Amino acid sequence: MPYKDKAKARANTRKYQEDNRERMRASSKRHYDKNPLKYRLKNRLKRYNLSEQEFANKLIEQLGVCAVCKQPETVKQNGKWCQLSIDHNHATHKARGLLCRACNSSIGMVKDSPVLLRKLAEYLESWEIMHAREIV
Repeated sequence: MPYKDKAKARANTRKYQEDNRERMRASSKRHYDKNPLKYRLKNRLKRYNLSEQEFANKLIEQLGVCAVCKQPETVKQNGKWCQLSIDHNHATHKARGLLCRACNSSIGMVKDSPVLLRKLAEYLESWEIMHAREIV
C-alpha cells in the first residue's frame, strides 16, 4: 500500500537504497549491460541538451541520413550500425544536426572553420582544373 505521507515514503526509499547500496549497484549494472545503446544515447543527448523527441525530430527531418552527404551511417561497431553523430558547436555545445562519422570527423579536422574548408575546396578544385589541362 503506498504511503500517504510522501516525505515518509522518500525517507524509506532513501534508507533502503543506503542499506542495499551494493545490491542497487549490481542491479543498475545488469540493466546498463543489457541496454548499452540506450544509455549511450541518453548520455549524448544530455551532453548536448537535447530531448529524445528533439533527437527523433532531427532524425525524421534528415530522413535518417547524414545532414551533409545525405548517406546513412556506414560504420559498424561490434557488428551493429553506429548511430549518426550529434554535430555541435564546440563553443556553445548547441546541437546543429546529425552527421555520419566521416562527415563529423571532417568537420573536426578543419576545426569547425568554414574558411579552412573553403580553402581546401579551392585547393582540390584548382588541382582538378590543372590536371584536366594535362589530360587534353
